[in-house]
Amino acid sequence: MFVLQLVLLEAQSFSECFSPLSYIRGNAQTYQLELNLVPFEDLDKITSQNLCSIYLPGKDVVVKIHYNDISFPLPGAPAVKFVYAYNVETTVTFQLTQADYNSIVDKQNAMYELWYDVNLIKVNNSVGNIQHTKYNGTGCFQKIRLNYTIYEDIDIIAVPNNCFVVMDVNLAVSFVFAENGTNVKIPVLPCASGCEAGEYSTSSTAFSQVSVYRVKKTLANENLFARFYKAYVAYRLIPIQLQFEFDTNGINTVIQQPIQNKTTKDTYGCNRTNANGVPYDPHLRICSTLNPGNMFIQFRDSLSNELQCDTLTATTVVYDDYIWDGKTTFRTQGTLSLEAMNNQIGVPIELDDQLRKLRNEYVWKTTMSLVVFSYLDADGKILFELSTLRTAFIGCVQKAELHLKSTETCMKIQYDDNPICMAQYIAPQDKNTLGIYFVENGILNSVGFYSFNQEVNYTILSQTTCFVCNEYQFSTTAYVAQTCAENQLIMKQKSKYNKNIQIGFGIVSEFESITLTSVVNDDTSVIYVPFIITICVITILIMAGIATLLYSQK
Repeated sequence: MFVLQLVLLEAQSFSECFSPLSYIRGNAQTYQLELNLVPFEDLDKITSQNLCSIYLPGKDVVVKIHYNDISFPLPGAPAVKFVYAYNVETTVTFQLTQADYNSIVDKQNAMYELWYDVNLIKVNNSVGNIQHTKYNGTGCFQKIRLNYTIYEDIDIIAVPNNCFVVMDVNLAVSFVFAENGTNVKIPVLPCASGCEAGEYSTSSTAFSQVSVYRVKKTLANENLFARFYKAYVAYRLIPIQLQFEFDTNGINTVIQQPIQNKTTKDTYGCNRTNANGVPYDPHLRICSTLNPGNMFIQFRDSLSNELQCDTLTATTVVYDDYIWDGKTTFRTQGTLSLEAMNNQIGVPIELDDQLRKLRNEYVWKTTMSLVVFSYLDADGKILFELSTLRTAFIGCVQKAELHLKSTETCMKIQYDDNPICMAQYIAPQDKNTLGIYFVENGILNSVGFYSFNQEVNYTILSQTTCFVCNEYQFSTTAYVAQTCAENQLIMKQKSKYNKNIQIGFGIVSEFESITLTSVVNDDTSVIYVPFIITICVITILIMAGIATLLYSQK
């Protein structure tokens, strides 16, 4: 009898548990629908016959959403339920496939169906509003970076995901940057002709197929370009975003994707490349415990800072480095003459108190560094820039010695046993370059370079690597002698009979950058040159010699 009474009271009672203002929100990135059930207005004033408060609290309610030609959940799919709470707004989520979501995104009418007390009592109501507005840029891209030539066009290079963005004439794409606390937009117009593969163009139809958004400098926007580059040079971490704006069912939708990674186009072909044609790029090393008072910006795999182009009339180089660990951002800047820059291997940087604190609390997986090198002419105008964003490395060599043997040359390395190093990098193989030299009467003499691969495993604290002449890098550079064997013999003789000579070696690899003068002649055991040059503290003479030698090999 009570069940029959409930059925008879259905229309006037249970239908008033939720308001006609209930609405649907769609998320075009996750393909979800959210049914937001709003309590009936003045629910507490409804007559005592209202069973919303008497019968439903704590009960399961089964929910369906109906469009004209499709309902969710689909037939055969698990039921969608919620537990009723009196006079409380309730959100129920429906997970759709991309195809199903796209089929209903333009539909403006829907209704929901509620089954109270399992399948006993049914109520149908229309929703007051449908919107697909839950957009943001976080899920639209796997990777995104800004690629620029200073003062010229800007490319935004993207690896897109599927994202519900209609590529039509109503889409407005903008490059957005912060200037004095306000956002400034530069329109990104679609390419009309001569477009490259994957470039955003008038013929683009799928968001997932666009990998390049080009911000072209024109007479109409050159003032905006000037404002951007002024703000960017002043502070390289200014907020930058790629923005998409469009209408869906009359509702304005905005997607914004922040861009943190900034790289440069090598328009003039200035940056050196290795034997495989891969450009060297600057990245940060936080130096070894050998000298914890310094950092080192190293050009990847390179023993030279010198550019390979001669078209630029630069006289000065400015470096601008940013390091952040997720909590705090540190900035360090410096200026070098072009000659001083070219005569160095990398750039040593003195630590201040804040950077020293960062080094001591270094978190190797999350500490990032953005490094920018700017080449300026005599008037202070930037002609060319190199920029890269990378994880900041920490060097872990505690001690290194070069041993001269009768048939081979060996390098002994002792790694630091601090937890940072033990946890850090275990790489299968790392490309290394070893250069050996001696200084006699103030003149640096090279006895050659070796190229070798060695496993980088900081859990093995003591390691030895030996070299034979098969690994010797022959070059047109005039070494002391013509062959590897002759050079090795001369160096051993020098170490044995001339105590005033300074013999040293330099190593550059993925994870370490070292110049040392700890050498042992194992044939006689009569010489051990004390460790006088630690990581990041490199004499101009040594750097100039090795840089010149390596340059002539390229």
